[in-house]
Amino acid sequence: MRGFPVVTSIQPGMMFLNIQFALSLCTILITILLLKQKYSLFKLISIGCLMFITAGLKFYAGAMLIGYLGLVSLFNFISQKNSKEFIFTLLASTTGLLLSYFLFYRVPGSVTIPFSYAPFALVHLMIEDPLLFYNHSLTLARYYLYGHSLGFSLRLWGIEIYSIILLLMMNFGTRIFGLISAFFQSLKFKLNSEETAFFVLIIISILIPVFFVQEGGWYNTMQFMYYGVFFASFLSYKPLSHLLSSKRKVFVVLGVVWILLTLPNHFDQIRYLTAEQQVIISSELEAFEFLSGLPQGAVYQSGVEKENAYIPALAGQQSYFVDLDQLMVTHVDYAARQELIKNPLATLKDKTFSYVYLNHNHHNAPLILEALEKNPDFRLVFENDTAMIYQRLP
Repeated sequence: MRGFPVVTSIQPGMMFLNIQFALSLCTILITILLLKQKYSLFKLISIGCLMFITAGLKFYAGAMLIGYLGLVSLFNFISQKNSKEFIFTLLASTTGLLLSYFLFYRVPGSVTIPFSYAPFALVHLMIEDPLLFYNHSLTLARYYLYGHSLGFSLRLWGIEIYSIILLLMMNFGTRIFGLISAFFQSLKFKLNSEETAFFVLIIISILIPVFFVQEGGWYNTMQFMYYGVFFASFLSYKPLSHLLSSKRKVFVVLGVVWILLTLPNHFDQIRYLTAEQQVIISSELEAFEFLSGLPQGAVYQSGVEKENAYIPALAGQQSYFVDLDQLMVTHVDYAARQELIKNPLATLKDKTFSYVYLNHNHHNAPLILEALEKNPDFRLVFENDTAMIYQRLP
């Protein structure tokens, strides 16, 4: 892989490129351990709090964790008939999830968290993306068959299944062996409640990106598979342990080969450590510190529409328009404001923001600065080598 295709799950070697994902794994692991503890009020409150934090870090993490809690609690209820623990565990986790949803995801103007049915949309990239397993003839054949096939097409299904296999192999890697082992163990009813829950959630984490896309970042349904890949590790350790502890050398060799096969993917990810990163330099942090000391108000900033929300994060002020992907994901009606910011002169007449933040390195900073010079409603309150801050006059 020579890039970071959207159908690539986060692997351990690059986990901290998505710090929310990394932190959500911590809260998930703590919850899994906590679920093993004796029933108590502390346990219920802790599960609720951990669910709240997990869902706040990642919506996808919250969905997978509530699924795990629900399945394990259900299996334990079936085997132990403890209805009180079953009901209150689900109540605590559901309360944490709902509180997280209403606090973090119900933003002004938002309708819902949108998912659309689009079967194989992400899977098609496996043979369409030049950075993956590009196959020109299969891609053309698939488009032709979709356009002209009137009924069942064995060849079309063959192409789609081949693409799905590539998706699974690339993302799960040698964990595939653990999934195969778990599948056969499930047929013999030899999986415990935790392993069964993991297996079911892994299947769900595969089906969602295969059949659905998400508005805004349409490829974001892949993030369900991030957790499916993580859960697959729990199903891989047992067969791998059996191989390595076997008295037959051939099985030990198979176990060693299994481990060695995981290495190429991790070596490939080392290049991300030297990739060019977006860095916020000290002079810009100085501007953010000044901005944080001003009265609360929205900030109209220079930069591209997909600029990250670093002003809310580092200066504690609202942004007038920023991070287009998040606006689309949360279904905010952004079209009118997106059109308005194309004209800085018209934008400055909007009274809903109090500050203008300009970074000299942004391509549209000169245009906004020119508009500010023609507008007497703003005055310069901060300037250094990197940034300028204008404040609207009372």
